[in-house]
Amino acid sequence: MQRRMLNDSALSLYREGLDLALAIADTAAMGTMWVNIGVALEDKERYTEALEAQLNALRWKELAGDERNLPRVLHNLGVLYWRQDSTEQALRLIERSVAIKRVYEPGNVAVGLNGVGLLLMELGRLDTALTVLRASLALEDSLDQGAGRQVQLSNIALCFERMGQLDSAVHHYTIALEAARAHDDHYAAVRCLYGIGEVRRMQGRLAEALPRLDSSLALAGRLNSLEDQRESHFSLSKLHEGMGNTRSALRHYKAYHQLSDSLMNADTEATMNELRLRYATEKKDRENKELRSGQELAELR
Repeated sequence: MQRRMLNDSALSLYREGLDLALAIADTAAMGTMWVNIGVALEDKERYTEALEAQLNALRWKELAGDERNLPRVLHNLGVLYWRQDSTEQALRLIERSVAIKRVYEPGNVAVGLNGVGLLLMELGRLDTALTVLRASLALEDSLDQGAGRQVQLSNIALCFERMGQLDSAVHHYTIALEAARAHDDHYAAVRCLYGIGEVRRMQGRLAEALPRLDSSLALAGRLNSLEDQRESHFSLSKLHEGMGNTRSALRHYKAYHQLSDSLMNADTEATMNELRLRYATEKKDRENKELRSGQELAELR
C-alpha cells in the first residue's frame, strides 16, 4: 500500500498491527509498528506525529535492548531532526545507525551512507559528502540490488550542483531520472526533474528549464507531495522573474510561501522540540532509576 502511495490505507493497517501487538504484549512488534507508522506519517508530511511515533519506537527498542533493530529508528529520527535544521544532531544519529548496521546488517549500510552524505552536504563539507555518496552508490551496485541507486545518483547530482559543477549535475540528474522511471520511483523522478530544471535555470537556459520545472510541479501535485510542490513553485518563481513574467513569478512565489507555512510553522517546530525534550527527560530519569537500583543492589550484596 505504501509503495503504491496509498498512505492512508498503509497507516490504517499499521495501526491495526500495533493494536494486535499490544493485545499480545509483543514489545518487538510494537516497536516495529511504531517505526512503520512514523514513516507513513512522514510520507503524509505530518511531521509532529511522525516524530512522536519514532520516539515511541525508540523507547520500545531501548527497553527491549533490541540494538539489532535500532538503526532504522535512528535513521528516521535523523531525517526528522534534519527537517528541524538540527543538522549536527541528525548527523550523529545517522552515523550511529550506520555503525550498528555494519555489525548486524552490512547489506543495508548504503542507505545510511546516503543519509550521511546529504547531511555533510548541508553542513557545507561538499568534498567529503561527494566521497561518501560515491561510496554509497558503489556499495549499492556491488550488491546488485539497484533499486535505490536513483536516490544516490540524484544526491550526487545535488552535490555537484552545490559545488558549481553544473554540467556534471545535469548528467547525474539525467541518469537518476532514467533509473527512477525504470523502478517506478515517482518521488525520485520529481526531484530529478526539479534538479535538471533548476540547474538549467542557473545556467540561463530558461527555455529548457521551464518544461522540466512544470513537469516536476505537475508530478508533485499528483503525488500530493507538498514539500516537492513548494520547491518547484520557488524555482518557477525565480524562472518567471528571469523571463520577465512578473505575474506568473508572483503567483508561484505566493504558492511557495503558503506551502512553507503549512509544512513547518512555528507551532509545529515548538511541538516537535517539546517531544524531543520530553523523551530526553524520560530517558535521563530511566537511567537514573537504573543507576539507583544498581547501587541498592550493590549495598544489599
